[in-house]
Amino acid sequence: MKKKDLTNLLAQELEMPKNTAAKAVNLLFSSIASQLARGREVNIAGFGVFNLQAVKRKPAGQRKVMGALQVEHVTNEPSFRASKSLTQRVGK
Repeated sequence: MKKKDLTNLLAQELEMPKNTAAKAVNLLFSSIASQLARGREVNIAGFGVFNLQAVKRKPAGQRKVMGALQVEHVTNEPSFRASKSLTQRVGK
């Protein structure tokens, strides 16, 4: 399912104009991204948890150029952990 499909489904189910449904979908996604950018966790009951996870990265090509001097960079990447109820619904 794409974002457009989700927007169409929301508009149909709630009998609202597609542009209003699109604003709602965009607001939901931008709110999640905004909270993650602030370092906050987003917990949606019955769905799951969005959070940031520290990931160690090595710059590409550094092994060839620098040899043993490998510098790791830690970046925060978004991650999602499904709730138990979502896992059970999907796993049927």
